[in-house]
Amino acid sequence: QTIKVIAAAHGMNVANHRSLLRVASELNTLAGGADPAIYARLRTGYHMAQTLHEHFYEGNMPDAEVIRSAADVRDAINLLQTLL
Repeated sequence: QTIKVIAAAHGMNVANHRSLLRVASELNTLAGGADPAIYARLRTGYHMAQTLHEHFYEGNMPDAEVIRSAADVRDAINLLQTLL
């Protein structure tokens, strides 16, 4: 939802999962700019969100990993909201 809201504020449309991947990548580039550390944090958060989405259906992650992954997602969301 955060990606959709920030994308809309920047005139980007998220119509489906495929466009969500494209828009998330564009937002990561826009927010990360020339700072590879910020870009890496955003990419990590987005990939962890995808992993948690899969876990929701598969139930394949240990509890401790779910907690760590959720923290990475929270970090990326906070960073996006701060930068964009």
